[in-house]
Amino acid sequence: LFKISKLWKEAGDAFVRSAELHAASGDGRHDTASNYAEAANCYRKVNPQVAVDCLMKTAEIYTDMGRFNMAAKNHCTIAELYESECPDTAQCIAHYQFVMLRFISTFN
Repeated sequence: LFKISKLWKEAGDAFVRSAELHAASGDGRHDTASNYAEAANCYRKVNPQVAVDCLMKTAEIYTDMGRFNMAAKNHCTIAELYESECPDTAQCIAHYQFVMLRFISTFN
């Protein structure tokens, strides 16, 4: 409902709460990660740094699940945010390097 109304902060807060509930109940890490990713999409419109925090949680969950490509995609999105919406060259480079190393390791 918040997302449809374009109340991005409230929508992000709701998705974070949903992620926390999924994590607490043990319903599944995939649902937790998906809700953090949705929260990041909402926060990206109003507070990119909070979006980065949500994407980091998503990447961490996917890494724990062994879904390294999904984690790398989240790090790529984080790098893009640091490149354009909340400029931080060092963080941008660090996340792009992480993605590069992750993709290289999948081909070895």
